[in-house]
This record gives sequence, structure tokens and C-alpha cells, in this order.
Amino acid sequence: MKLGYITSILSAVLFGLAGVLIKLIFSYNIDSIDLIILQYAFIIAILFVVLAVFNINILKVGKRDFFRLIILGIVGDCFMTVFYYKSFYYLPVGIATVLLYTSPIFIYLYSIFFEHKKFTIKSFSLLIVIFIGCSMVIGILPFSYSPIGILYGVLGAAAFGFMNVYSSKKLENINAMSLTFYSMLFSLIFLCIYRLPSKGIDLNLPIKAYIFIVLLAFLCAFLPLMLFYYSIKKIGSFNTSVIGNLEVPTAIIAGLLIFGERMNLIQLFGILIILFGVYNIEKSNDM
Repeated sequence: MKLGYITSILSAVLFGLAGVLIKLIFSYNIDSIDLIILQYAFIIAILFVVLAVFNINILKVGKRDFFRLIILGIVGDCFMTVFYYKSFYYLPVGIATVLLYTSPIFIYLYSIFFEHKKFTIKSFSLLIVIFIGCSMVIGILPFSYSPIGILYGVLGAAAFGFMNVYSSKKLENINAMSLTFYSMLFSLIFLCIYRLPSKGIDLNLPIKAYIFIVLLAFLCAFLPLMLFYYSIKKIGSFNTSVIGNLEVPTAIIAGLLIFGERMNLIQLFGILIILFGVYNIEKSNDM
């Protein structure tokens, strides 16, 4: 149990650092989809070689689970990563990360519409609270950030919520390594089918860009995702999601130190309101 909390904290901190590396890589004029293809191809190739040497049987899954992993990889991992990465074109690191962590709203709405969970005045009030917090953070009155960037952030949050729900309800018996490997594999295959026939991939990048891509691939994509799935299995989706909110202050601090991205007191207060609302939404959803 204690290990589950430790892995959840590590996952949140590593995910929180992803935005900084993504923005650094974008400074080399690489397309977001090219970046995802390169980092996933690198992870899957290395991981497959390692597992082939030590324990390839860990990747064995049944036919039904294999089909479900395809859905998880495309609808969850692929869409979440693409939308999340694209949001960094338009938004500061902290803002993009805050939007991603509104995913429990979509999880809660799923439980209302598809699991027939009772909709209460309290839950409605919490949704209003989160909306107010988001308005304070993104400056909706007046509108301070790109609507396209905000849309990408919200779509990424919806896909992230799907990943959480689908993996915990449909793939609860699949180990964390298999979840990580296959979700990235099918995400990679889908993106290659989409990109390669029409445009191809630009590989003409400086060495420093490839170093950042490798760091992003392992430290901020593969490792935290595997720790995330492991934590869900050990301490549950509620505890994992609550601890996962550490990604927000991590991203804000990293954005401030690396890019000098600052937030005013209203935005910081808005973040606290969002975290309060998200925590209580998660708590009510777990009950």
C-alpha cells in the first residue's frame, strides 16, 4: 500500500515536468504528432528488446483484452497526448496542466449519465465551483488565452478521464506494464497511419532535440504512465487522482523556473478552487 502512494507521487511529479520538456522541444520547430511518434517509437523499441530478454510473457493478453487495449490506446492515450501536447503551442505550462486535471469532471459526468449515479445539489455546486476556478485561471472575463489552446486542453482532459475509467473498469486484470506498452503501441500505429502516407516525419533535428525527446519519452511519458497504472491497482483511482494533483504545482514551479511564466494572485486562487472542487468531485465519485 505504501509503495502505491510513493509511485503515485513520483508519477505526478514526472508528469508535471513534461510540459517544460515539450515546450523546449517545440522550440526546434517539431510538429506535435512527429514528437509523439518519435518518443513512442523509441520507448516501444527499447521496451520490447528488454522484455524479450527478461520476460516477454508479461505482454500476453486474451483476445477480448487485446481489442480493449486497442480502444484504450487510440481513444485514450492517443487523443489525450495529441490534444495535451497541442495545448502547449498556445498556453503556458501551468495553464495547460490545470486544464488536463479537470478530467475528474468528465469521470463524474460519465457516472451520472452511464452508471445512473444520483445527481445532487452538492455535485452541481462543485461543478459550478470548478467552472469559476477555471474562469479565474484562464481569465475568461476578459478572455486572456487562446480559445483553441483551451479547447485542446479540455479535449485532452476528456480523453484522460476516459483512460482512467476505461482502464479501471474494462482492463482491471491487466498488469501495468502491458497497459503501458499496448496503449502506446496502438497510439503509435494510429498516428503512423494518419501521418506517414501524407506527410512523413521530419528527422532533421539537432542532437539536443533528440536528447530532450529521449528524456521526455522515459522520464515524462513511459515511467509516469506505468507508475500511474500501478498506483490505480494498488491504492485505487480516487487516491491516485487526488495525489496526481501534485502535477499542477510541479508544472507551475517548473514553468516559472525555466520560462519565467508567472501567475497573478487571482489565477493562483483559481487553481486552489479547482483543486478543491476536483478533490470533492473525486471523493463523491468514489463513494
